[in-house]
Amino acid sequence: MRESGDFFDVTLACEDGQISAHKLVLSAASDLFKEILRKANHEHPLIYLNGVRAVEVQSILEFIYTGETEVAEDCLEMLLSTGGNLRIKGLTESTVSTARH
Repeated sequence: MRESGDFFDVTLACEDGQISAHKLVLSAASDLFKEILRKANHEHPLIYLNGVRAVEVQSILEFIYTGETEVAEDCLEMLLSTGGNLRIKGLTESTVSTARH
């Protein structure tokens, strides 16, 4: 659905770009997005992600839509931190540290 570009209904604005997504998918993946989108009175809301780069958003969206993502080792900590801040289910530092033990 994301690859086809059909039915996008929310825009994520980050430090260096804007990326379209689906409200239903975001709200299912994150309680934070669910709270924000419930309060949004606009048909196509724009959510600004302060301090987040487009490459991180792309990786997070890839994880949300497919259940996996590939990132360089030096970007992993930033991705996990951002995922934790956005409360993305299954993409937090505690999830990875638990998997390592």
